[in-house]
Amino acid sequence: MNEAMNTSEIGVQKPDSASAKLCHFINYFLVVC
Repeated sequence: MNEAMNTSEIGVQKPDSASAKLCHFINYFLVVC
């Protein structure tokens, strides 16, 4: 979960990576499922 938190922080700092952030979130969700 720490990695997800870091990704979220990076997404906030870099709005351009919103797509990448969403992709990582989806991948993380799929892995959890």
